[in-house]
Amino acid sequence: MAKLKLDPNPTFARKVTFKSDEGDADVLFKFRHKTRIEFSEFWELHRKARPVSVDDENPDNLDIRAVLEWQTDFLLGIAESWDVVGDDGAPVALDRDSAFRFLNNIHDAYGAIAQAYGEGLQRAKLGNLKG
Repeated sequence: MAKLKLDPNPTFARKVTFKSDEGDADVLFKFRHKTRIEFSEFWELHRKARPVSVDDENPDNLDIRAVLEWQTDFLLGIAESWDVVGDDGAPVALDRDSAFRFLNNIHDAYGAIAQAYGEGLQRAKLGNLKG
């Protein structure tokens, strides 16, 4: 029978696949585990910080830089590291500049990362049942 750990590991890894000119590209993220309360509080702060349009006639008219900064805050709040490389093939540290550049260059990154993180939290709970 499996043993349940009271406290799950503080991090978990998830692979996120993105489309690139060369085909599918996988990025392995090391995410921070958050309890249900921690995640709820984090998500509420993130949601409240979402940029809003100043144009009443066009609510979708958002400052893209503000949106990218908001997405960068989210990524840095959940991820500890990644295995992204630069043009020279050398590893790129996950920091504010690299996260912003990644989110700016990879159009589907924010949604894919958020989805993988949410699924990972669920699987981390389920994986905690392994013996």
